[in-house]
Amino acid sequence: MKTKFCFLGLGIFITSLFVAQQSPSTSIRSERLQTFFERIKKNKTPISTQRYSSNKTNKIQEDNAILYLPTRSVRYNWNIGNNNWDYSDSSTYLYYTSTPNLGKLLDETIYRDSLPSSKYYYQYNNYGLLQCKKNFNYQSWSGQWAVSGRDTLYYNNSNKLVKWENQYYSSYDQYFRTTEKGVNTYNNYQKIIKQTIYDTYNNYYYGDTTLYPYSQVLVNYNLSQQYTDMTYQEYDTSAKMFVNNLRELYNYDNTGKINKITLLNWNQSTNKWDTASISLITWYKWISNNVEDLCNNLPSVIIIKQRYSPGVYLNSEKYEFTYDPIDDEQIEEKDYYWDGSLGGWYWDWGWKEILTRNPYYGNMIVEKIIQYKQTYNQNYTNYSKTVYKQPSFTNLALISKNSDVVIYPNPANDFFNIIINSNTNNKIALSIYDIIGKKIKTINIDDVNKPNKIEIGNLEKAIYFIELTNRENNAVIFRSILVRE
Repeated sequence: MKTKFCFLGLGIFITSLFVAQQSPSTSIRSERLQTFFERIKKNKTPISTQRYSSNKTNKIQEDNAILYLPTRSVRYNWNIGNNNWDYSDSSTYLYYTSTPNLGKLLDETIYRDSLPSSKYYYQYNNYGLLQCKKNFNYQSWSGQWAVSGRDTLYYNNSNKLVKWENQYYSSYDQYFRTTEKGVNTYNNYQKIIKQTIYDTYNNYYYGDTTLYPYSQVLVNYNLSQQYTDMTYQEYDTSAKMFVNNLRELYNYDNTGKINKITLLNWNQSTNKWDTASISLITWYKWISNNVEDLCNNLPSVIIIKQRYSPGVYLNSEKYEFTYDPIDDEQIEEKDYYWDGSLGGWYWDWGWKEILTRNPYYGNMIVEKIIQYKQTYNQNYTNYSKTVYKQPSFTNLALISKNSDVVIYPNPANDFFNIIINSNTNNKIALSIYDIIGKKIKTINIDDVNKPNKIEIGNLEKAIYFIELTNRENNAVIFRSILVRE
């Protein structure tokens, strides 16, 4: 049985060193511990299965007063036949507008052929940590959203993830059934020392939703609480126990960065670890203090992998990773293999992102083009393009960080109250828009310093935008989200 370790593994160390912020729309499976090369090679999965419309672009871009967040994106695929972009799908985004979740994704809705397709709804705890992600599919025959599944995360008192569950929704008996569960164990320093995965082995398709042990990762640390080794184990269903699979040993330089990883494979015949390869890591991103170096597409990290042949290490693979200097996101990967006949490295595979930013809106990404290396030459070719657009009524989702506007209750039922703490007597217009930008109603507010009751009992249960404008000069002073329950 082959173990499936997915998306975080050494991922823990990679995430902490790259300072990469995990996007909420990443699957719950991203919480799994993963080996070093499985983690850094994650972008080699079929790009068509990744949600590039939101994976790495919903980071908060901000200045002192405003958060700049895209509210709509349109994705295109490159048509090799006519050398043009073909429409693929589009997405709309809604965000939380109050702390501790200010600017975090609340709702992502995906459209295909202008029709709703799927929706993701995110809930966070009081510390801003993702607590639940619900998935919905649109039923065209009924015109309604139907829940299809959810991911639920649980934390300890130190806000460390201790358990997560991936569940699908059974419409037959109207019940959430768990298909995968992960459990994390921590030491006294709140460092993870064990992760155990339970799985149904896809038996739920046949009505069996029993969770069985699947895989396990054991982690050890030095006195400085740095990883020293990670052991990956798979569950032997015959012996009913976890057995060793592979192991990674970590070495650090004098600055505390990992500079070598030794990979060991478990030999069942000898019951010993056999050396498989070593990976030598050079962190150019942290060696150079020259910002221009980071902007000239120079590799940020270079990793040389050498396979072990009795008594000697031989060059095998080389990886170059380039990171964006603004938000630390990976924007290029080049993979090489050692060509013994040529005595050098041959560029075998790669991908890159070309980002266009708007400097007037906090360097927010307004276009992203994904390219792959062509198999028949040493050039990149277009693959997909995502354009971040505005809804029909506004240019951006402008969320005030220091606003004196108070809206309560929210979510609301038949009404909500709004207070605008202002030292002026400006007359305000309050407008309510639906999710596609259609104006539902406008209400004039003359006394801004007292609670104003706004009736919404005639509105359908949904998510709405609220916009406040100065009636004298039509200047927008506040935007927020209202949830009608």
